[in-house]
Amino acid sequence: MPSRFLKNEIELDDAARDWLANKGCDPAYGARPLRLVIQKALQDTIAEQVLAGEIKSCDGVEVTADTHGFVVNGAAVKQAA
Repeated sequence: MPSRFLKNEIELDDAARDWLANKGCDPAYGARPLRLVIQKALQDTIAEQVLAGEIKSCDGVEVTADTHGFVVNGAAVKQAA
């Protein structure tokens, strides 16, 4: 039986990892801020692109960051965390 889930590989470059580390770092709250940043800035954006048909099953997803936030497959994230 075929899987109904998308099978995409997400690749974060060093700029994206640094952005996540800076935005998600808060020693007082542990990993919670990082989880929220990943959810709002990355998962929500990828979900919107999947629903819009911009990302299809087995497509690669490239993530980088600039001074404004994440860039997913060349599209800037509308609202960064």
